Amino acid sequence: MNRVAPPAARLAVMAMLVSYLLGAWLIAATGIGAALRTADAWAHRPVLPIPTDEGPSAFAPGEEATLDGIPIWGGSERINVLLLGIDTRPDEVFWEPGRTDFIAVATIDPLSRSAGLISFPRDLWVPIPVSPTLRFEERVNAAYRIGELERAPGGGPAVARRMIEYNFGIRTHFYVVVDFNAFVRAIDRIGGITVDIERPLKDNLYPTDYYGTKRIYYAPGLQWLDGRAALEYARSRHQDNDFERNRRQQKLLLALRQKALDLNLLPLLPHLLLELRNDIRTDMSPAQIMALARLAAGIDLQDVTLRSIGLEGIIRVPGELYFVPNRPVVSSIIADVFTDPRVRREAAHVVIVTDATRRPQARRLASFLGQRGMTTQIEERSADVPPAETVAIDYTGKPATLRYLAEQLKLSPAHVIADLSGLGAGDIEIHIGPDLRLP
Repeated sequence: MNRVAPPAARLAVMAMLVSYLLGAWLIAATGIGAALRTADAWAHRPVLPIPTDEGPSAFAPGEEATLDGIPIWGGSERINVLLLGIDTRPDEVFWEPGRTDFIAVATIDPLSRSAGLISFPRDLWVPIPVSPTLRFEERVNAAYRIGELERAPGGGPAVARRMIEYNFGIRTHFYVVVDFNAFVRAIDRIGGITVDIERPLKDNLYPTDYYGTKRIYYAPGLQWLDGRAALEYARSRHQDNDFERNRRQQKLLLALRQKALDLNLLPLLPHLLLELRNDIRTDMSPAQIMALARLAAGIDLQDVTLRSIGLEGIIRVPGELYFVPNRPVVSSIIADVFTDPRVRREAAHVVIVTDATRRPQARRLASFLGQRGMTTQIEERSADVPPAETVAIDYTGKPATLRYLAEQLKLSPAHVIADLSGLGAGDIEIHIGPDLRLP
């Protein structure tokens, strides 16, 4: 029998625990000594193999500096975490190779103090590169299982990471694998959550732990849900589809986050972490978790972007139960998640100044920036002496957009100018030269 997909709501457990509970709140609640004892217990949980074949990386975890004895995330590079959810039943062994029917990537940008999350539907059919000489065509939820069965270097997590990078261009630095039992216990520990249910949810075939079914029903309006009810609300999919379920799961994520912020949960945290340590596995060290917690705690909700690959991001295959990515749409969704939210809010009008010889590069740059919420315009200007180097000039005060352009185009500080005179053809002008490096 096929396993029923685990809820993306378990992502809420990771997001809440890793970003908040595992670090800053634990420290505040228990003091340094107790926090370190809990971290030591966490460190001795079973850990899956760390991928070993990804090659050298310039990624800096940034745990050298400390404040009050607690690590600070000192790196400036964006942090991407692969989230894998495995559904197991009471008669199953958790760590036998299974399908990770929930797959998402969480991202945090230390410089912009923004974060995002993108989830991928389990029935998305993609190439899965196991090694330079071995590749499968399968659903995305098979990558972990294939990596385990093929005994690939780094195991299932490494193959899942490689699959995400190969198909979607996202390199991940860490992974988290979680079982839905952690989700149920965490919700119960915080006293349940309140969710605004938009429409009635009825499922006459909701799966039970022992391969049976039962009927569930949740009325519209504000509803209090304990752990089991929250799992049912997040997991059910017979009334609609996986895409609507993703919307409910993200609603649960926000409800969890709000409950964690509203209530004084600090005294419960050490026991909660110890209880969940066998259901949540990661290659992050306790020091990295604490440093990442401090970073995540300072991110405002308006700077968190939650997206999933929905109906608009897929192409159905006639006669099949799977579908393939609509790659232009998927690229746009990914760009939305990985763009500083302040750039979208600034909604800058960017004029790309070029001459006829660089028209193709200008068009590609305009397309790239347009996917990130900017209005673009190409203006061809003839010049006796074309610019030798690419320059970005801010005329109206769009600092987040100017910084983003400097990062993406690899511009030196001397070529990033805040003019603020208002005399440009748009908010920002990019004068492209022969040194232009497209993102």
